[in-house]
Amino acid sequence: MNPAEAALISIHTTEYSSLRTEINAFHATEGQIMNFSIALLGALIAFAAKGGAVFNPLVLIFAPLPFFLLGTFFGYTQIRIIQVASYLNKDLRPSSVCCVGCFLSGQCHYPFS
Repeated sequence: MNPAEAALISIHTTEYSSLRTEINAFHATEGQIMNFSIALLGALIAFAAKGGAVFNPLVLIFAPLPFFLLGTFFGYTQIRIIQVASYLNKDLRPSSVCCVGCFLSGQCHYPFS
């Protein structure tokens, strides 16, 4: 394997690794969104349980708004994970397998061989 072939395989491996790290970061963001949603729900339940003259029915009208925003952020992270995973599965992996297979068989069709 010549240095150009080794460099191409190294580039594919590095790109795969960085994209997997990006997916893990999005999973961490999802966890934070879920934790914040649970904390917000607990605060709303405690506020409603306190009741009495302090409770205002307008809270019920505006309570879904933060959950809508958190759900939107969660959906965005899901879309980004799907996009990155799709790129890994449909583009990067087949080209990496092709590169490694061509290099191992000695029948590489890339311009540098």
